[in-house]
Amino acid sequence: MNQHIIYKHVNGTKTPVNVKAAVDNFKRNADKSTVTEVESIRSTIKIAYQCTLARYASITAYLIFQDLWEHKTNINWAINHAKLNSSNFDIRSMYENELFQEMYHSIQWDKNILDFDIKLGIGVEKIFAFHRFHSTPKRELHILWAGLIEKKLGLNIKYKTYTEVIKTRFTNEYNLPFFDALNELVCVLNEAIQLFDSVIEDKCVPHDISFVKNFESLKTDVHGDFVGLLTHFDAMKAREASKDGQHTNYNREVTVPVPYLEARDSNSELYRDFSKPIPGKQPAYAEIAASGCFVENLEFEISGFKTDFKNTNKPTDIYGHSRSGRTSEIKMKLVETTYYERQSDVKIGMILFRD
Repeated sequence: MNQHIIYKHVNGTKTPVNVKAAVDNFKRNADKSTVTEVESIRSTIKIAYQCTLARYASITAYLIFQDLWEHKTNINWAINHAKLNSSNFDIRSMYENELFQEMYHSIQWDKNILDFDIKLGIGVEKIFAFHRFHSTPKRELHILWAGLIEKKLGLNIKYKTYTEVIKTRFTNEYNLPFFDALNELVCVLNEAIQLFDSVIEDKCVPHDISFVKNFESLKTDVHGDFVGLLTHFDAMKAREASKDGQHTNYNREVTVPVPYLEARDSNSELYRDFSKPIPGKQPAYAEIAASGCFVENLEFEISGFKTDFKNTNKPTDIYGHSRSGRTSEIKMKLVETTYYERQSDVKIGMILFRD
């Protein structure tokens, strides 16, 4: 309840409300309350509940998106490194190549701090993060996710994909089926983040693209120094935006890995802009200002509480009536992995995806 919301009155005006102060004031004067005041406090509590779930959904989707994006970037770095330094590198068996493994596990940039493992499908592709906790942000995120495991977190997303468009927004230089799956996931998650963010901006409080302003109200219900972690995210986002287009400075192999051609985070938003085609892609579908995926409905669950988020837009208004998107559904669950049970006394999460 320690948060602010935006209360909409019957006449259409909006008023920022401190939820805790409003509830405390109502308790003090409960016996004298009118019917209108009772309905007002009920509405305030309902909006606060919606805002809390929207914030949990938003930060969760953002962190998972970042992790998937980092893995794609790091795999590209490792492939480039192995191709340049190994005469017998075979991309079909890249996970068995020592040079690939060495580079993939050595990439520990400041930005790459997310800490959970990923499994796509059943018995298919797995990504095991390189769990190092030598910095405060890494340790704090490890603690955060250990706590979220206990909250039984889940996200179901119903969406449409427009394959001919999405292929012009996301790269797959080496034609890896795994990258096609990653591209679709990050596209859908990025659209989901925008949907969550629109709810927060409309019902909760303007956050000025700040992690601290957006999510600090969750601090009493999560583990660790959550505000310190959010402050780190704000600094990380600002640093990335200021270095937009300068990523060659970080490339040990001189050539820019392909993901850096996609949707740079230059405006430091909580989501990325995949609405424009990658330079050189033909056909580019430049007339479509969209990413190639459209989220229709989401169901988010945490600690037994569920809420739905519906997209009020229509896909035909964006992609036209001549294109029929493929309807799909992603079911995501955060569970504890036993892969590291002998190496850590803190729980490590695994994200399970299936459609």
